[in-house]
Amino acid sequence: MTAPIDTIDYLWLVGEEGARWLARLAEDPRPLAAQAKALRRELSAARAHLVLQQAELRVRARAKFAAADRMYFTRRGLEQATDETIAAYKAGRFSPGAPVADLCCGIGGDLLGLGRRGPALGVDRDSVCVLLAQANARAVVASPDQVEVRQQDAQAVRGAEFAAWHIDPDRRPQGRRTTRVGQQEPGVEAIERMLRENPTAAIKLAPAAHLPDRWAREAELEWISRARQCRQLVAWFGRLAREPGRRRATRVEPAQVHSFLGETADTAPPAPRPGRYVFEPDPA
Repeated sequence: MTAPIDTIDYLWLVGEEGARWLARLAEDPRPLAAQAKALRRELSAARAHLVLQQAELRVRARAKFAAADRMYFTRRGLEQATDETIAAYKAGRFSPGAPVADLCCGIGGDLLGLGRRGPALGVDRDSVCVLLAQANARAVVASPDQVEVRQQDAQAVRGAEFAAWHIDPDRRPQGRRTTRVGQQEPGVEAIERMLRENPTAAIKLAPAAHLPDRWAREAELEWISRARQCRQLVAWFGRLAREPGRRRATRVEPAQVHSFLGETADTAPPAPRPGRYVFEPDPA
């Protein structure tokens, strides 16, 4: 939803008037369906829809963000956003206080984690995502002035201006999700150019992503799970890679992190027969 009228309505939503309507809904004990009629009498159809949708998304977002009731989302943005526990874990690899860029930042899941440890620039070409990421930084980051968000193509960012960069390529450039890195945006060629300019980088990918051979050889590949779901694969490059060329499985929970460094193997030997117990490993 990036047409000018939609951008204007989202700008209204993140402003004082939109915040008042969201607070009014949160204080009303009636179901959202019962509140919808009153909203539509006093607001335009588009703004009534946005307020109702935002109230619903904030409830769903509590599984990912402690401050969900102060944040702003789109359906797709919430689905794709890194939750705050994993974002904080990932941000721990970046040097505290050093400037970093979060490219294709969406509504700001990883950006908020990076902004808590130092100056961070978020970049997205979607005007609505930029508005929401800015609003989320104001709501969540203790020093929001060290988080900047720009509407810009990720490929136009000069990586050499930053100590490191993080990117979440669009996995649905044609509308359907893909695990092939070459079909994502930015694609492999563009990301390779960015790596040549600044090789200290983290690339967020789908857990089942098909990687270029060089990435599989040179990056540290980390599969990260939370709440018994493998959430993402991160390819760490340059100084962010603690074990270049190795594989890591990590389980992240609010109070603890368990990480296991492994070796690659073409095949796993099959069990000759079932034993007394079946062990179900963590999805990562």
